[in-house]
Amino acid sequence: MILIDIHEPPEVHKFLKQSIAVLPSVNLNSARWADYMWSTWDKSVEHVERKQWGEILSGMDKVERQLRLEYQAHPDARLYLLIEGVIDPDSSGITIMQKRRVIIKGRSGTQIAWASNWHSRQPYARVAAWLSAVQRSGVNLIFTQDHLSTAQMLVQMYKTSQRESTTFKRYTKPDMNFHENPQIMSLIGAHNTGISVVLAERVIQEFKTIHNMLQYSPELVASTVAGVGVVKARQMQRAFGKKV
Repeated sequence: MILIDIHEPPEVHKFLKQSIAVLPSVNLNSARWADYMWSTWDKSVEHVERKQWGEILSGMDKVERQLRLEYQAHPDARLYLLIEGVIDPDSSGITIMQKRRVIIKGRSGTQIAWASNWHSRQPYARVAAWLSAVQRSGVNLIFTQDHLSTAQMLVQMYKTSQRESTTFKRYTKPDMNFHENPQIMSLIGAHNTGISVVLAERVIQEFKTIHNMLQYSPELVASTVAGVGVVKARQMQRAFGKKV
């Protein structure tokens, strides 16, 4: 489920609820959360601050201050800055484009096209440098065209976050890890667990042996070991023959 701040456009809410469960009218910003928030498959949190290009160009300092407060209030959550709109940079600054209905003679009739909205004298190089600095600080950048593409992006981000990513894992060899504790080594080396040394250490610290861990349900393992979700717990137990 995605939580939506009360100040967000109802159009985005309308598009979102067609694909996933949403909880609108939540005052997320008052608690220093961004505009959209959800939990991921491993019980971490992601939140997205939506801004339009006009807000960026007219107040980068204000946006930066808001992002800093959100980042500091929830350092363990993954923060995104989603910038909505289309721009056309040139030597004199940046023009913000807007979708408008225009009449084109011919069989096609009325069409939707991008037209000039307003121009900012803000140098594009300065804006690009600021965005680069924001990303280096740990805030992920996303760009969309309008409310519809914003909703589509949020849906895909949410759905992707509900399962463990296999990106790069399909093309790279697994890390060769060594640990003096044979229980941890067995857990790391088990087929298709994808568990790190840190998580393996936490599991064995809690249950002492793999045999003991297999005596409990995946839900209990997930609730006991920090960083281990139910999906990961099932993977570990299936690797040692338990049917879960």
